[in-house]
Parts: sequence; C-alpha cells; structure tokens
Amino acid sequence: MAKLSFSVLIISLLASVANAQQPTQGAVLGFLDNSICNIPTAFLNNDPGSVDYGKLTVECPPNSGVLRTIWLDKCISVSANGHLQWDAKNPGFLRKCSGCRLVRNRVVECSCSKGFTSIALSDGILFDKDSGNLLCPGGLLTSRS
Repeated sequence: MAKLSFSVLIISLLASVANAQQPTQGAVLGFLDNSICNIPTAFLNNDPGSVDYGKLTVECPPNSGVLRTIWLDKCISVSANGHLQWDAKNPGFLRKCSGCRLVRNRVVECSCSKGFTSIALSDGILFDKDSGNLLCPGGLLTSRS
C-alpha cells in the first residue's frame, strides 16, 4: 500500500510540474502584434562575451515599464537545411550561428552553417497574459542553465 501511495504521489508531482510549464488560457501568439508588447523596446543581446548573450528583452505591456525576457537559444534551432526554426525540444542555434542581430525589432537574422537565415519573433514566441511570461513554442518557460 505504501508503494502505491508513493507512486501516486510521484505521478501527481510530475503532472503538476508539467502543467506549470504549460501556457494558461491567456497565452497568445504574436507578442509584437496587437499592442501586446512595445516593439521599439525589443532588444537582443548579441554579444557572445556577455552572460546575457541570446536574451531578448521587451516591455510588455506597452508603457508599463515592465521588461520581459526570454532566452532565444532555448527556443530556436537550426534545421538540416540551415534555416532557423522554432524548436524548444532541440534548441541551441547560437552554437551553430554567428553575427545574430535583431532587425526592425521583429526578426532575428544570423549567419548559420549553410548561410544567412532569419526568423520572425512573432511566429513563435507566446505572451502569457495571465502570468506576463514570454514563452517558447509549446509553452515552455526558458531559464538560463
């Protein structure tokens, strides 16, 4: 009986952790559209020598003074054909790309293994209106690890 109770406890604990990483009903795609975040404040740290390399910062909601961040290297990978793609399961594009920069505060452009490529931020990043978090596709929170 004790083994069964322990197993149920472990399963419920794992389920609660998985649910904590899922977006709430307020998660929306297109965080730079519809006045969800302040586009001119978007900043990508593209200094490979910085501890914040790959971190995107943006004010959300506009004029709130609250800066939200997301580690893009935890959300984006490089596909077999050399293009940037939204992929929180196999991320790590910064290991295969260089010279990454934010263009018009909406697009990340990089030189990757097979040439120059780009990805639109609003096509992948979610903004969770309930928690205020920026999330990778699939609703995963990112943290530096």
